[in-house]
Amino acid sequence: MSTLEQLEKYFTKDEITGNLTFKDPEGMIPSFKLIFVEGGEFINCNGKPIELSHFYIAEIQVTQEIYTAVTGKKNPSEFQGINHPVERVSWFDAVDFCNVLNHRICLEPVCDKGYKFIDSIGKKTEIGNVQGFRLPTDAEWEYAARGGIKRRDTPKGEPTCIYAGSNNLEHVGWYDENTSNETKPVGLKFPNELGIYDMSGNVFEWCWDFYDHGFFKKSVKMNPVNLRNSPNRVLRGGSWHDDSEGCRVASRRIITPDFAWDINGFRFLFTV
Repeated sequence: MSTLEQLEKYFTKDEITGNLTFKDPEGMIPSFKLIFVEGGEFINCNGKPIELSHFYIAEIQVTQEIYTAVTGKKNPSEFQGINHPVERVSWFDAVDFCNVLNHRICLEPVCDKGYKFIDSIGKKTEIGNVQGFRLPTDAEWEYAARGGIKRRDTPKGEPTCIYAGSNNLEHVGWYDENTSNETKPVGLKFPNELGIYDMSGNVFEWCWDFYDHGFFKKSVKMNPVNLRNSPNRVLRGGSWHDDSEGCRVASRRIITPDFAWDINGFRFLFTV
């Protein structure tokens, strides 16, 4: 029996799009949608040919309503609003959220207390064997932001859209020229080709990877993720505080995992 079949009381699948809608039968966690991202090949912003497996990714950034409902913690955000993205969350906060959400729907945590990936019996494993909610890898985030197999590329494989879904940031993102120095409720701009919102601007999004400038030059082609220890983790997507340059799909920010400011939040990914 697949993980989805085990969790049929929580998920409804759209047979046309493959998207999943989550609904807590107890009504404790707000409903949310997971967008099906069909696996495929692409050339990332470092010029590396990459191949990824299928995955599901959250349609929206984690809102303050969803974060507090799942974790039971006080809302840490500077800019309060139930439909605003949660911010002032560290990488550790984001991973802990995923672990708690998995527990709430009877799945195992994605990682142990040392933040190493574990499988369904608690044994250390590779990222490809993890089932449940987790942070996207750097490569998965970029592939989804660029539109997956629906993206628009040049003949050389370079993206034709500078931002997630458009060359005009006003259409798809919140940044320093249109936010009045605050976050905005999720899902108000146009989505990208896959139907995912706010992957350019509003708040930065944590990825799983440690940061290594030369990682993709030496990484494997299939499902790469940098698990080697370093002082920093990867943030993607830009924020309300950034200019248009910082909100490009190709833009990458690096910061220590304990960093929790009002420019960074996250979105989660689901694999089965």
